[in-house]
Amino acid sequence: PIGNEYAGSVGLFQKLGEVNVQFEPRIEFNGGIQISYFASLSTPVKASHFTVHPEAQFFAKSVSGVGEYFSSNVDIPIYKTLSLTLVDEEQYLDQVNIFSTNLGVGLTYFYNERMSHGYALIYESSSRPIYELNRYSVATTFTHKVLKNVFQYVIQPYLAFPAPDYVISPGINFWFDIIF
Repeated sequence: PIGNEYAGSVGLFQKLGEVNVQFEPRIEFNGGIQISYFASLSTPVKASHFTVHPEAQFFAKSVSGVGEYFSSNVDIPIYKTLSLTLVDEEQYLDQVNIFSTNLGVGLTYFYNERMSHGYALIYESSSRPIYELNRYSVATTFTHKVLKNVFQYVIQPYLAFPAPDYVISPGINFWFDIIF
């Protein structure tokens, strides 16, 4: 069942040289007030035949404590409308002492500057109780930037195969981004 959860946040975005900096305090109302903070540093690094997207995130949540996230995804253009992505992500949650990783591969077709369609295979692992595969998932993603740098939405149906028996578990994600 879906609960009554309400949240609000205001993000501050700044570009310092070639580094994108983001800070976002957040207040959630879920039977009580919960406060969290989020900071992110990112910058694309272009080489002759690929682009690396390193990103570091630091966060603090009143429920789960502090943590960090780092990714270094690599985009390799195959053709002007086709790109291969190598996914390499990790996250550490201090309060529960869990280290998790996401490793995988994605393939994206760009219809034009505003629309794309992608496929991904991701393996998710965690250090609890021992470091092992928690699940793998297959997803397809449609992204549409309705108004460039103003409004976009993403639809992502997926099939997850969680441990221990890896029985199929379907799902769908929606994102709506408004930038002003």
